Amino acid sequence: MVSSPFVFISYSRQDYEFVRRLIADLQAEGIQVWIDQQGLQVGTPSWERAIRDAIRATDAVVLIASPDSGQSRYVRGELHIAEMYKRPVYPVWAAGEMWAECVPLGLIEMQHTDARGNKYAKSLLDLLTALRTVQSADEKQSSESASVDPDFIPRNPYKGLRAFTGSDTGDFFGRDGLVKELVEAVGAVSKPTAPRFLAIVGPSGSGKSSVVMAGLLPKLQSGALPGSKDWVYLDPVLPGAQPLESLAVILADALNMANSDVLKDLDANARGLHLLARRLTKGRNEARAVLLVDQFEELFTQTMDADKRDHFIDLLVTSATEPGGQLLVILTLRADFYDRPMNYAPLGKLLEKHTKSVLPMSIEDLRDVIEKPAALPDVKLEFEPGLVGDLLFEVRGQTGALPLLQFTLDQLAERRQGHTLTNAAYQDIGGVKGALAKHAEAVYQALPSDQHRELARSLFLRLIEPGATEQDTTRRRAAQSELVTPDPGQTELLREVSTAFVDARLLTTNVIAGLAVIEVSHEALIREWDQLAKWLNTAREDVHLQHDISRDTTEWINKDKNDSYLYTGTRLSEAIEWTQRMPPSHQEMEFINASIEAEKLTSTNRESQRILLQTLLDNTPDFIYVKDVNSHYILANKADLQLKGQQQVDEVIGKTDFDFFPIETASSYFSDEQEIIKSGRSLIAREELVIDQRSGIPKWFSTTKIPWIVDGRVTGIIGVGRDISESKQVEDHLRTSLEKEKELNELKSRFVSTVSHGYKTPLTVIMTSTEMLLQYSNRLTEERKLEHLTRIKNQVQYLVNLIEDILSISRINDDGLRFNPANLSVNSFFNQVIEDIQKSIASSHQIVFRTNGPCADFPLDERLMRHITNNLISNAVKYSPLGSTIRIEVICEVDKLMFSVRDNGIGIPTEDQAHIFDAFHRANNVGHIAGTGLGLSIAKASVEAHGGTITFESKPNEGTTFAVTIPKQSLSR
Repeated sequence: MVSSPFVFISYSRQDYEFVRRLIADLQAEGIQVWIDQQGLQVGTPSWERAIRDAIRATDAVVLIASPDSGQSRYVRGELHIAEMYKRPVYPVWAAGEMWAECVPLGLIEMQHTDARGNKYAKSLLDLLTALRTVQSADEKQSSESASVDPDFIPRNPYKGLRAFTGSDTGDFFGRDGLVKELVEAVGAVSKPTAPRFLAIVGPSGSGKSSVVMAGLLPKLQSGALPGSKDWVYLDPVLPGAQPLESLAVILADALNMANSDVLKDLDANARGLHLLARRLTKGRNEARAVLLVDQFEELFTQTMDADKRDHFIDLLVTSATEPGGQLLVILTLRADFYDRPMNYAPLGKLLEKHTKSVLPMSIEDLRDVIEKPAALPDVKLEFEPGLVGDLLFEVRGQTGALPLLQFTLDQLAERRQGHTLTNAAYQDIGGVKGALAKHAEAVYQALPSDQHRELARSLFLRLIEPGATEQDTTRRRAAQSELVTPDPGQTELLREVSTAFVDARLLTTNVIAGLAVIEVSHEALIREWDQLAKWLNTAREDVHLQHDISRDTTEWINKDKNDSYLYTGTRLSEAIEWTQRMPPSHQEMEFINASIEAEKLTSTNRESQRILLQTLLDNTPDFIYVKDVNSHYILANKADLQLKGQQQVDEVIGKTDFDFFPIETASSYFSDEQEIIKSGRSLIAREELVIDQRSGIPKWFSTTKIPWIVDGRVTGIIGVGRDISESKQVEDHLRTSLEKEKELNELKSRFVSTVSHGYKTPLTVIMTSTEMLLQYSNRLTEERKLEHLTRIKNQVQYLVNLIEDILSISRINDDGLRFNPANLSVNSFFNQVIEDIQKSIASSHQIVFRTNGPCADFPLDERLMRHITNNLISNAVKYSPLGSTIRIEVICEVDKLMFSVRDNGIGIPTEDQAHIFDAFHRANNVGHIAGTGLGLSIAKASVEAHGGTITFESKPNEGTTFAVTIPKQSLSR
């Protein structure tokens, strides 16, 4: 029993007179009382730590309860600290009419003594009696400690920086409530009509992966839900740089299939994952296959290929929402990356409705994390008095502190004294906030040499993904092959460095998707280790460049070391300079050396090519020149020299047009060229009146100037001009007589050209096949006859379609299109159109179709809608490379229907875009691709018949997107 306990008094300043009286009476009875230090400012960190130290040193807390203390956040903070250190609280009611208004909510039911008014004396006696029975922390631990066999060797149950897994379930504590909620959430999304999707979102370090792998999944595997014991549980997938390959490895192992076959099924279409999941469950309709995508944010930090990212998301969303599907998708996501999936509408909607947040743990839950593993039968560890409270105090209010807490506990267990975790060890390692950084710095400083430490810097920088901002900074998973350098001795030193940090559990090695990898054990190390933060701040650009080089090296190797993937020019110079600052891997150095050799070979050929080029240019009648970004000549041919009245190239090189032309003319040229350099847009076939500097005679030239681009950067302009003076004279002579008939003749010309070209080829085919049937019918097999008849049929159908297009244009010009709307199922219509087109193109292109909104019946003219959709989709296929993807998206709203068709094809040249809807107009880049130039005219008229609009966006060689908007109209229109 304690004869003279030490107590802490928690009170509001408004109750100070009562407190002063009570302190005097307690001290008179031999009770030691902690009194506020003079000059200590309330609410500051030093105040909070002083309060912590006081409560830690005392045996009990006396709460002076009043309406003021009931509202005081400082009193609540003191009681919170008392809870951390498990100090008993004795409430004394000093003022107020209602007890519930005088204490925090959790203490309303607590027994208390009433010291109001004349009840003070009795209350004091009751308080003294209670305080004299309080045990000190040392006595309490002594009384609770169980005897432990001295020969018993405790197991370390703490995990350091690594996440808990299914094999760690017995050591996983503190998340019972959350695990129960997650089981219920899985039960809700496992119903036949619900999307089979659940996202667990929380800050870095909040224990998302652990609560799923060591909490949720083991519960499901043990039968927490009806039938869940018999579900198929796939190994977790980490997206990494190649998410599809990572997923394929997991599925291949579960299905006993070859990786390549699984990958082929996944690549086929968005339903690939859904179909593979059905194989896993072997037709059991009620069964589920559970897929955990852990660290989903890697899809946005490590997956650089946007198409692969899109397809991976499509696979997950489709498999989770497919009616009758059996795959249950669970993913963990860092909260600061929550906005990234929102850029993908179907995934964003799933996240919005099916997300569980990982919130900060309560004090009692955190106490379970600390104490319950220590109490396990094969552990039996004890904590010195105050140590658990110190741990709780350090992690209070920090949502991402769980890795730091686990790391600290792991260090304390490694430094235990017998079976006891000690305060001395806690202070030595630097506490929760300092343990990880101090340990990392100690490992770094203990490396054998400065060369080892320099390699440690390059190693860690290689394992960080800096992102666009500090918020985006994450771990990067690197292949072990990146640690093999061209120098075997350096490779060995780097191996020693990585081994030291792996042994210290600061780095982790693994095999993912069949690839040996290494990574930082947890992002907490990136946040806590100042040395690493300094390295990153000074080398952020080098880290970005290193990742680019590593990625480009891998692509070069995967493409059989094709020279077209090598670096040149500025990019190569940057890579060479980078090798002086950071050690490249063996493969990276091989890639850079190959780039250097290719550049040398190019330089050797460059001079002979220059001589050949100059010879060709000098024998070209058009004038040709090249200028730098300041419009100084760096190349000119003979025709250009003659125009300027010069004889030798040296007389022009380094000069500008101001040296050869009047200032007004030269200024105009300079302005045009600077705009080209600034915008990157070409000036095509501009007609200019130029004074020939030899004869002084004005001449007309057609001039084209294009940007000269090297390594993606405009480094000057290239100019080509042709003397069109004679043709200009003819043009002037004919202009007056032709002006009135110009538009009609142009239309006739396009019509005749289109019809003659459109008829010529099919008629030739029909004639050839007909002659074959007539002359050689008795020699042809039935198969060959059928082939000729089919060709005739197809060409006849083409002619019918051509005539129909021409008649449609005629009807549009004469009377407009007839508009006969009827309620049409949007989904069914688009599915049928796409199915028909997909059959006709077989596997040459992939069509991806998405809908958003309530796409049910909509008043449309089906005949006109087929004109629109068939033309837009067929054009997208026709003008896109084989194997590419056509994306169709339909958005249905209450008052309008919107749909778009997007391709990655040849695009529409800028100069053609203003005429793309003109009848018989075809862009100048279509080459030999068949067409009449009528489809878009008909499509536009069909859209306008619906009262709608059609627009497009296009860039040459990047693709085109057509967008159609049709307002909802009454059927009685």
